[in-house]
Formats: sequence, C-alpha cells, structure tokens
Amino acid sequence: MQPNPITQTAQSPSDTPVTLLLGTYNGAAFLDAQLASLAAQRHRHWQIWVSDDGSSDETLRILQLWGNRWRGQHPMRILDGPQKGAAANYLFLLCHPDLPRQHIALCDQDDIWHPDKLCRALANLSDVPAARPAIYGAQSLHTNAALAITGRSSAPRRGTGFGNALLQNVVSGHSAVLTPAALSLIRRVGPQPEIRFHDWWLYLLISAAGGTVRIDPAATLRYRQHAQNLVGANRGVRAKAHRAGQILNGQYGTWLAGHLNLLSRLDAMLSPEARQAVAALRSAKGKLAKVQALHKAGAWRQSRPETLLVYLAALTGRL
Repeated sequence: MQPNPITQTAQSPSDTPVTLLLGTYNGAAFLDAQLASLAAQRHRHWQIWVSDDGSSDETLRILQLWGNRWRGQHPMRILDGPQKGAAANYLFLLCHPDLPRQHIALCDQDDIWHPDKLCRALANLSDVPAARPAIYGAQSLHTNAALAITGRSSAPRRGTGFGNALLQNVVSGHSAVLTPAALSLIRRVGPQPEIRFHDWWLYLLISAAGGTVRIDPAATLRYRQHAQNLVGANRGVRAKAHRAGQILNGQYGTWLAGHLNLLSRLDAMLSPEARQAVAALRSAKGKLAKVQALHKAGAWRQSRPETLLVYLAALTGRL
C-alpha cells in the first residue's frame, strides 16, 4: 500500500469532530507550548481527553488552566492513567468505554503541532470508506529542547503494508490519526498488556485487518528531543547501531513473538493473507523454517540491510 501524499495544505470539513488523546507524565516543562499549538489548529471541531500517569510536577495545574480557558469551546476530560507506561496509557484512553466513536488524534505532551496538522490528516483520510479501518501518519521536524531544528523524519521509501508492519513501525504515534472504524477495531481487541509500543501495534493491527495506511510526506509537527524522551528520533549512526543490537540480542524477537501471539488470538479479525502468515510464522520450527516463513509472509523493513539482519537473526536462532 503506497503513501497517498497531499502536496498542498488541505482544509478538512469543518464539521468533522475529532477527539485528541494526550498522555501525560511530568510534562510541565513543555506542556504549555504543546497546548498552545493545539489551540492554534485551523480545524476547530475538537475536544481533548487526557490520561495523566501520576505526575508530581505542575502538569495537572497546567491542564486545568487550559481546560478552563477552553470551556465551552474545546471540552477537556482528565483521567487517572494506569501508571504502566506510555503504551498502556494510550491504550487505556483508546479503549475507555466513554470515548466517542469518531476520528482520534494521538498527541504527545512535548511536541509542537503545526496549525494545519488536523486539516491535513482529515483531508488525507476523507476518501476512505466508512467501514474500512484506517490510520494516518506524517513526518516531523526534529528539534532540540529549545525547538531549534536539528533534522527531519522521512516517509517510508518502500511503502506500507502488513509485511512491513510485521517487522517495523512506520506510523509515528505522535502524528497518528485514526478513523472511527479503526477505533472500533482497536476497542474490540482491548488494551493487551503485552503491547510494548502502541503506535507499532496500531499499524500492525490495522494492516493485518486489511485496513488503509496513509503516510503523509509533509512534516506536521516539531518533535522535541530532550533528556526525558521515551523514544527519541530514530536516525543517525548511533540509532542504526542500537536497532541492530536489539535485533541481534533477542529483544526484538521477543517483541515479534508477542505480536504474533496476540494476532493469533484475533483470527476472525484478520485478512486471509495475514491469518495465513501469522499461522506459518508461529508454527515454524527450526531456524531455516523461520527464515522460510518470513520470506513467504513477505516480511520486510524499509532498509534492505535491516531486512537482511532480521533474516540473519532468524537463521542464527535469535528470532
């Protein structure tokens, strides 16, 4: 499934409601600037749900101030998070029984959204059939803590699809927007405890179910890099070396096994191709059998050397 870029700034239908989901934890240093960027969105029909994971700084006070400022315009609901990490926090929000069934935009506490972020996402998803789950992702400008630009993310060069989602995430959580059908799919699965990276899981689940994945090549936010980042910008020689280490030390294999185990319990939700691939990968016994199952499933990463590294990990028993 290839990216579907929008080459000019798009305007979304003004009556499309969106719920923003913001996970917070001791984010007071940068939260005010992020909330100000939400207030500057050109798309105006949104509300915000916040799950705070036990902040001990001024995070809650800042949220309450903005909630009062937005009263009557952008409703804010603040919940106590599960305090089990970022992935559990966002899945808690996504699966909350009171969450409206509408478009959902995930939001990190320390980014800065560009004013057309929601407009672009909604326009990019506007032609997806209502019954088809879909997820949108975009690019980011990388900055230091003071918001000076240091780099940029890049859209996936080899497109998207289930074969890629098996081995890699290319939908950044802080840019992700979900359709109501995608939200329904996620809620049917529920907040499974084995999910380590919520954004990777969303990409994997939606592609496994035969849904639509849209990647915008435009940068729609500033991604602030600082000492407290849970996951930093995934670029540079050091990041590549770190990824290679994870693949070869068995950690990556543990994540893949967890995803496959969970997908195997969702058999009825999967496309026939995904169902067959999951069954083959889980039943493969022996190193060579795993390599063959990966190949048959069409599993790949955006980088060919990294794809070969995964196959090498399988061949050497580290997957």
